[in-house]
Amino acid sequence: QNGRWFKEPSPFSCSVQVNNPKLCIITGQNVSGKSLVRKCIQGVLARNKTECIHISQSGRCQSGIQRAFIYGDEQEDSTGYNSLKTIQTAIRTGISREKPFTLVLDEPEIGCSEELAAAIGIRIAEKYTEMPQLLGLFVITHSRELVRRLLPVQPTHWRLGTDNMELQYWCNRAIVPADLDEVCEL
Repeated sequence: QNGRWFKEPSPFSCSVQVNNPKLCIITGQNVSGKSLVRKCIQGVLARNKTECIHISQSGRCQSGIQRAFIYGDEQEDSTGYNSLKTIQTAIRTGISREKPFTLVLDEPEIGCSEELAAAIGIRIAEKYTEMPQLLGLFVITHSRELVRRLLPVQPTHWRLGTDNMELQYWCNRAIVPADLDEVCEL
């Protein structure tokens, strides 16, 4: 929905199912605006001087020692292993925080098998309530296996794009192959 930030035409469409106020799942096709929404969330948090711990591909692509400490070494370890270590560290960091913060996990399952993505979903569902200073946790993902493990805690769902799928339907729908030529034109 356009809200106060955008006038018609909006750069993206969004449908919202409001449930759990502390856990929000953001899904959508590629190029639907998920990264734009993440940047907007981070901008609002920065303006309000709220700490935002964010794990994302953009952070993974940076250079420097901070990137190596957070995301590991892709030359030495697999991408999936580094993703798991990063998520574990983000959760431990969230549990130990003494000041209010928001956690944004943008595609935390990068490089992981479906089994590991499911395990990440289970870990998030188990641990987010152990973060007393957590204001909100946003999970931006394409992984249905990760999301299926979060359904019992009834997350809020933002669906970006024009298909307006409810979360349960999205998790169980049949996969229809995309037209690669059409996707590349976007």
